[in-house]
Amino acid sequence: MGKPLQITLKVVAALALLVIVLVLAMVFMVDPNRYKPAIQNAVLESTGLELNIAGDLSLYFRPYVGVSLNDVRLRNASKPQELASSNLISLRVDPWMLLRGQLLVQELSADDFHINWFTDANGVNLWTTDPEATDNTTDTLESTPGLSTNIKLISIANASIDIQNLQHSYQYTIRHLDLRSQNGNVENRPFTVEARFELVNPSAPRPMPFTFSSNNFIDLETGDINIDNIQLTLSPLQLRGSIEVRDINGEMTWNGELSSNTFALNDLLDNLAEVDPTANTLALPGISEQQPQQVSLHTSFNGDRSQTQIPSLEINLGETLIKAKANIRFASELSPTNISYEIESNSLDLNLFSNSGEDDTTIDDNNDPLANKLLPQSAKPQSTTDIEIPRSLLSGINVRGTISVESLTWGSLTFDGLNIFTNLENSVLDIETQPTGVLGGSVQGNIQVSSLPEQSELTVHLSASDINMVDLTLPLFELEAVTGKLNVEADFTSSGNTVNQWRDNVSGSTSFSVADNLVDIGVIKQVFTAIAALSPSGEAIQQWPDAIQFTNFGGYALFENGIQENQQINVRLDNFNISGTGGINLIEESFDYSFLFAVLGEPILQTIPISERYHNVSWPVQCGAAFDDAVSQFCRPDFPQVRELFIQLGQNQVQRRLDDVLTDQVPEQLQDSARGLLRNLFQN
Repeated sequence: MGKPLQITLKVVAALALLVIVLVLAMVFMVDPNRYKPAIQNAVLESTGLELNIAGDLSLYFRPYVGVSLNDVRLRNASKPQELASSNLISLRVDPWMLLRGQLLVQELSADDFHINWFTDANGVNLWTTDPEATDNTTDTLESTPGLSTNIKLISIANASIDIQNLQHSYQYTIRHLDLRSQNGNVENRPFTVEARFELVNPSAPRPMPFTFSSNNFIDLETGDINIDNIQLTLSPLQLRGSIEVRDINGEMTWNGELSSNTFALNDLLDNLAEVDPTANTLALPGISEQQPQQVSLHTSFNGDRSQTQIPSLEINLGETLIKAKANIRFASELSPTNISYEIESNSLDLNLFSNSGEDDTTIDDNNDPLANKLLPQSAKPQSTTDIEIPRSLLSGINVRGTISVESLTWGSLTFDGLNIFTNLENSVLDIETQPTGVLGGSVQGNIQVSSLPEQSELTVHLSASDINMVDLTLPLFELEAVTGKLNVEADFTSSGNTVNQWRDNVSGSTSFSVADNLVDIGVIKQVFTAIAALSPSGEAIQQWPDAIQFTNFGGYALFENGIQENQQINVRLDNFNISGTGGINLIEESFDYSFLFAVLGEPILQTIPISERYHNVSWPVQCGAAFDDAVSQFCRPDFPQVRELFIQLGQNQVQRRLDDVLTDQVPEQLQDSARGLLRNLFQN
């Protein structure tokens, strides 16, 4: 914080010395340009920075006494880029004070002033100089006889600042900066600052116009700075507050507080980030325009050279109150940056952060069995855009914190008593949720992301118990196709550097069971009705009930190298078994599986009745369709293979009958030979 101020004061002091030299030169009729080397050397000695005056030095006496410097450039001797530059810097002085041997700068103005604020990948700033070269700041000011540090008017027009940090990968530009300061000084006398500028953020749809004003006190001798009556505006947001800094050149401490007006969050987010509904790219969520929200906030903060604390942050979002506090301990030689935080809220409705509600009226629930999804439409996978995993955010920093929300709403889900714990240490991020009430049951889980040099590794564990399926629609079932209490255990691992790589490399397992269930077996009846049509004897499949309560309803899914293929599925409903392989294509919103449907025989409970001759027979079934297809189109028998099965079953039945005849009527010593002849006959 103190570095730019110190350098600015040094440059001003050097320029003040310049005026004294030029006035003396004027008296003796000496060309002022002869003093360029002396001026540049004075700046170098007092700041450690190189001042290059590429244009002319000009003295003028009308309408006031002053000096102008044309084409001025400032650079760090150890860095190739320029620190700052200006087409024209003008200093107006008080001639009567000058005759008394005192220099009073009445006005300092600069046109097209530009500053480069660059930080390299190692965290070294472009303005960093040798400390020994800047130790004589106070000496330079104090040793200048008759020099007043009061400047009645500072005026900067059309300035710009380029801000780039390669270490943390961000870049901003401040442009069209107009600044005016009345009675600027560093002697603890009040002065004002007013500024207007535009902040250009590459991710924002347009430049963000800011206005700023404040009353200020700067005491260079004690190193104290007070900034009161701060007013910062980014329409429609207005911040007011104060900041106090103590002992800026020593054991610096600071504190402050800021409060906002009540503003429309919709309008602010529109200024901060672009939300293009026609683009297949991710963007910051916009607040639902159907539910505009009024927001206000208040925060206090303090810190020193080792840490920053936010003891209080309160955000009012409609009926939602969010409270937070945080502590940031800066990195040292022995430890990285450490951040701790606590966030709590009475209620939070995430549906407010989605524009999907604006499109809900276009959905035809009668034609789309998946229209009543738990998640908003915006949550559906519709984009092929890949997202890089920000591994740099996990390195060189430790984070520990908690998030507690009494009630959180997402889509049609309401989570009660949500508690999330986060811990980031040694490039390993752990996110854990304690048991949270939802849909009459509870869910809990853990997510771990390990940032390795080559790629990031993901581990997920999810557990759910007693989830009421009446309000839950699964991706491959119609609404209310299955009811009961759902229990789930899921474990997954993956690796990669992008979200798509995580998706394509996921491996793991999911097991589930449904208690107190009632299952609509319409798809099963449809498949077996088609199979029975090929049976020589037929089966009364249509007599099966439409819905059955099973004593044992459960299953599992195994994943290896993605979900698009190689999945292994098994589902048991008492004596009915489904097993197979296949996958889900999230981009095309479709699935494709090859299943074997089988009705098992005793001693398993015979909930689904079927002739004994069809017990334990695995019927090949193809299940493939789009997510939004009617359930009646999901599955169909593999008819060529079904016909082969019936032929095989017929041959087996004939063979069994002949075997019974051989056993009863053929002498025992000839039975083996007769069976061999029969086997050869059926094989041919």
